[in-house]
Amino acid sequence: MYFFYIYHENFLIMMKNLLTIFFICCLHTIVKAQCTATISGPTSGCLDNITTYTITGATGATSYTWAITGATSSRVSDTQYTVLVPTTVGATFNIAVTITGGVCDGSTISKLVTVVAQPAKPVINRAVNSNTLTTAAVAGATYQWYFNRTLVSGANTTSFPIQNTGFYAVEITNSAGCKSYSEDFPYFSTSVKEDPKFVGFAYYPNPIEAGNTLTVMFSDTYDIELIDMTGKSVLNQKSLKGKQELETSKLNSGIYLLKVESEGKLAFRKIIIN
Repeated sequence: MYFFYIYHENFLIMMKNLLTIFFICCLHTIVKAQCTATISGPTSGCLDNITTYTITGATGATSYTWAITGATSSRVSDTQYTVLVPTTVGATFNIAVTITGGVCDGSTISKLVTVVAQPAKPVINRAVNSNTLTTAAVAGATYQWYFNRTLVSGANTTSFPIQNTGFYAVEITNSAGCKSYSEDFPYFSTSVKEDPKFVGFAYYPNPIEAGNTLTVMFSDTYDIELIDMTGKSVLNQKSLKGKQELETSKLNSGIYLLKVESEGKLAFRKIIIN
């Protein structure tokens, strides 16, 4: 009887161990069989933008086969492609990735993307004698202001106070995440209003192609100063008269403020160098 009890107890222990091993193996198999791979990237593609898509979560995968239909794409790596979003609003394109090896072996992960429009380019306005810049409100949009192409932290409304001489801009982002950037708004601190005499001031070409000169022409004696977006003077010539050629080949591409002074009166023009 005692022998039977010992045998029975050992048998139960052995069965318990076998069941434990079986349970662990089954659990491991179940966990291993789960595929959590996804394609990261937006489901709304901004019109004519280049967007990046990445396959993630495919543990142990040995290769990926990408199939992108309805849009032009370019391989970055096995797990990442860039897509040039089509130019038709409302169009769709599909991204499918078939995985070989690992827990997702044989699985195909897909993402359908719809093309949405960019927000209209924002326009910066300044009321007469106002020290505040404004842009029109757009439903569901967010805003970000820049000064001399540097992001201004916390400047996220439709208005922004003028603080210093320089170039102001605003970026608008719609509800789909698409962005649009305004033209730079030049501001030069002066209490002197432009005199009607500068109606006769001529300057060309604008924009200026790299390596070309800027032609300026005025009937009176005048001084010229070119100021970059940081407020730095990059060209300064005095006591000019008539038609003059200004060398710009050593200047970087960008937007500049052209300051003209004649007989104590001032005028400002925006110049673009490509």
